[in-house]
Amino acid sequence: MPNPIKQFFEKKKAEAKFKMAGPGQKLGDTSGEAARRAQALERFQNDPQAVAGPSRPKTVSAAQQQAAQAALSRLDSSQSTDFSKKRSQAVIRAQAMKELEKEKKIDDEVKKLRETYSEKPVVELEGPSTLVCSGVYFHCPLIGPEVLPKAEMKQKIKDFLYQQLEDEKALTACLIIHTMAKDDEKAKNCVDTLCKYIDNILKDPSEEKFRKIRKTNKVYQEKVAPIEGHDLFLDAAGFETMTIDDQEFWVFSSERVNDEQLETLSLLKDALLSSEPIRAELDRGLRVLMPAQAARKFTLPPDFFSVGVDEIRKEQQALTENLEREGMLRTKAMREREQQRERRKYRYSLIRVRFPNGMVIQGTFSVYEKYRAIHDFVAECLEHPLPFVLYEAGSGGHRLEQGDYDKTLMDLELIPSSLMTFAWHPEVAEEVKAQIGENATYLKVEVRLLADEM
Repeated sequence: MPNPIKQFFEKKKAEAKFKMAGPGQKLGDTSGEAARRAQALERFQNDPQAVAGPSRPKTVSAAQQQAAQAALSRLDSSQSTDFSKKRSQAVIRAQAMKELEKEKKIDDEVKKLRETYSEKPVVELEGPSTLVCSGVYFHCPLIGPEVLPKAEMKQKIKDFLYQQLEDEKALTACLIIHTMAKDDEKAKNCVDTLCKYIDNILKDPSEEKFRKIRKTNKVYQEKVAPIEGHDLFLDAAGFETMTIDDQEFWVFSSERVNDEQLETLSLLKDALLSSEPIRAELDRGLRVLMPAQAARKFTLPPDFFSVGVDEIRKEQQALTENLEREGMLRTKAMREREQQRERRKYRYSLIRVRFPNGMVIQGTFSVYEKYRAIHDFVAECLEHPLPFVLYEAGSGGHRLEQGDYDKTLMDLELIPSSLMTFAWHPEVAEEVKAQIGENATYLKVEVRLLADEM
């Protein structure tokens, strides 16, 4: 333990030394100090005894004078070096600030280009009150005839699957893994990993390490744990949760290693690989419009659109940027990318087909569906299943050919809505006219009953 008395005296000694040091001066202020040193040097050279004091020798040798001169020179050199160092540091800081400002400008330009040409998040817009249809709806044949908005139908499918667990846990777990995964690639990774676990057991059932899955394992955490239903599958396959050395495991007990159980594992693996997700199917929302109603202007509901957030919040800025883009030199790839981004604002397309008698059928399609879907939609509504063609009314009567069957509605630019005209195929047109007449009905009775009354 330090002596407090000794500490007290050392403190007093330090305070006395500080007071004897004389008045202080501002950092960097060397003018007064330099003058005092020059005067002291001059006095020392003229009268060394006066500078040295009474206790020093009365005479100073040439060597001592030279040493004193050298000491003063070193002091001047040291302060000069400090000043140069500070000035260099100031220059470096200024240069760094310029570089940071330059980088910030580059980052701003890159951000601007990304906002202009890259993909943007989507947000649904509120639509006007007068709509041609109430929205976009879905159905699922496995569940029943109900038609619901997409979010409600997905929840309906989930509820249905969990209700089936009591009767068929293993197979239902396979469907849950495929159906509830938000990303098909992640679902595939989970399925592949679970199959690998089973393959290891089937390959060497006696190997204990193959019958244990540590829940903190990196592969398990990244590929299996995030997928809904994986625990249901492992439980149905015969795995149990156990704690071993303070760590949780899925364990396939050695007591289960028998021919019957191994055969069950093999069947579950095949079921997992062959299962497909249960998807909500887009409901066409078939409507039949009379000529007067079809002639009215219509507005699409918000479900048909998805636009960038920045395009909503910064509409004025977008207009300014549009003018700037017009003046920019853009490559063909950049122009095509921008056109593609504009197309991706739409998720669904409303297709209307007008018949020679003025009646119109209307259906909802995904922009990623093929034109073949429209052709099949019309064929299902016809009273007479004969060859026909469709003309796109909005492009000068362009005829859609068989070569367009495998093109998407987005590729054919039939978005967000399109009006087509119906005609019998030229090869059968005359024959049809002769047999059923010009005023023959085109639509099935059950379809005509859907006609909206004015």
